[in-house]
Parts: sequence; structure tokens; C-alpha cells
Amino acid sequence: MRSGEDAGAETEIVVAWQASKSAPTYAGARVVDVFPVSLSYARNRGFRETRAPLIAFVDDDEVVDAGWVRGVLAAFDELSSAAGAFGPVAPLDDLARAYCRYEGDELRVFSGRRTGPWFVGTGGNMAFRRTEFAAAGGFDLRFGAGTAAHAAEDWDLIVRLLRDGRTLVWSPQMVVYHPTKDDVSHLASRFPYGFGVGHLARRHRDPLLALRYSKAIGEVLFKAARGGDRGRLREGLSTLRGFAAGGLSRARPLSPAAALEQMPESLEAAAESWRPLAMVLEGDPQLRYRSNSGRFLHVHVNPTSELAASLDSLPETDRVVPSRDSLWVLASG
Repeated sequence: MRSGEDAGAETEIVVAWQASKSAPTYAGARVVDVFPVSLSYARNRGFRETRAPLIAFVDDDEVVDAGWVRGVLAAFDELSSAAGAFGPVAPLDDLARAYCRYEGDELRVFSGRRTGPWFVGTGGNMAFRRTEFAAAGGFDLRFGAGTAAHAAEDWDLIVRLLRDGRTLVWSPQMVVYHPTKDDVSHLASRFPYGFGVGHLARRHRDPLLALRYSKAIGEVLFKAARGGDRGRLREGLSTLRGFAAGGLSRARPLSPAAALEQMPESLEAAAESWRPLAMVLEGDPQLRYRSNSGRFLHVHVNPTSELAASLDSLPETDRVVPSRDSLWVLASG
């Protein structure tokens, strides 16, 4: 909020809340209680709650610089054709490495389908023109934390925008700060990140993207081996393993097993061993599960009143239970 005031700009802040505990209140922000599907879904829901011509995303553990809003506005003013803008994610403390920071003090412009998305920016600090984000369809629910692809929802959107002929920029003025990771946490993050990129290349059937990312990993491994940096070598190998696994995986968009933890108490008596089925991705997702006994469980996320009314005609053997940002339907078959 302070960043917007410093820029003399009117801003609206939306917090997409997915945690299991009750949503808090934040001064100057609107909190939207979102069923915990995935990071991509939460971001899309947050977007739908806004009306501003420019929309931006930061992570929940980041702190924006006082000049961040001014930097976002300046990036789009400097290049009126830009569909999106990205910025550095600097350390919030001095404990470890920067999360994602590029050197330089000039605006960088990216275009063309051959541009590697890792050169453009990261999802922890990104902004888009509302019309361009909407036209691209937002974030693909197949990617990101909480999905079978684990990551790469930001790079997937970058790839799609560049393929559609859009221009993206990186601005050094759009600074946010992220808590630094220790060596153990950083190493643990390499496999899922690599997996996401591998599946991204598979999903878009882009061998050039796969080749260029493989080359980038190879350069990291070579420098680490030559310099005797065992930590960096382990990180590179973990990224490579994840990348290979992601490229070979279908990463089907299965309904998240963790969502079953939100099951209403009135349905817990009917608790069984549930097997996740593929999500219905059109619009707000529908999660689906099947039990060993052959029953089905459907979780309609962000249900409309029309949907609730249409379910009144279900057989008496079925049960419909409204819950947090969802409607649960237990069906006999």
C-alpha cells in the first residue's frame, strides 16, 4: 500500500487465501478465501477480483520495495507495446544467495518465440496489462505449485505470450525482496523446478526449448565441476534429474489429494480410500475422486447459485454438502 502511495497511484490489493486456517484481515487489502487447488488457480481467482488495467503478482512471503509500483508503471510507460513486465527478486536478508536478480540498470526487452523464458523473469515479481493477461487465459492450471508439474506456471505464460507475438520487459526498478533460502532448501527446490521446465517443453512440443535449457544446465555443471563447487554441482544434477523426469512425464492434471483434507465433517462418516481422477479444468475447476467401492466424489470449486440449484434434482442416494468456496457431491455411481 505504501508503494502505491509513494507513486501517487490508486491501487487495489487482493490476497488470495488458500491456507487451512481462517482467512485473516489486512488493512487496505481485500482477502478472498479460495479453495486450495493450486497456486495457478489462486492467482487466477485473485485476478478476477480486480478491475485495474494493470495487474501484478508477488508471493506471500515477499516485501515490495517502496518504489515498486512506480517501477511497474514506468515499465509500461517506457514501452507502450509491452504485454507484461518482470523485475528482480532480491534477498530480504544477508543470509544466502539472491533469489532471482539480474545485473544492470536498463530496461530489457524480450520478444520472439525462441526466447528462453528463464531469461525474462520469475513469477515472484510480474505484472501484465489486464487485456493481455485475460486474452492469454491466465495461468494454466496444469502448471505451478500444487500440480503434477510442480512448477513453471510463470514460464508457461511467458512462452504463450511470446508465441503470440507479444513483447515482455524486465525492469530493474520493479524490486521485491524474498527471504533467502539456506543450502538445504535451495537444493530441495531444484528437482521440482527442473521437472516443471521439462514438462513445459513436452507440453509445448518444443525441442529447442529443451535443448537450450539442457545447455544451460550443462554450463552450470561444467563451471561447478571445474571450480570444485560441490554444492552447485549437486544443485545442477538435481535440476537435470527433474528436467529429465518432467520431459518424460505426462503429468496428468489429477485432482489434488491434499484437497480431501477440506472434506466437510458431515461427509467424513462416509470417508473411504479415494483415488484422484483428472480435474475438469474449464472455468472454475471440478475435482473428482473415486473410491474403492465405486462411489464418486465431485468437488465444485467456487460454485454458482445456478449450479447449486441444478443439483437439487440428484437422486436421494447422493449427498450435496456446501463448504468453504466449494460444493461437495457424493454420488453412488
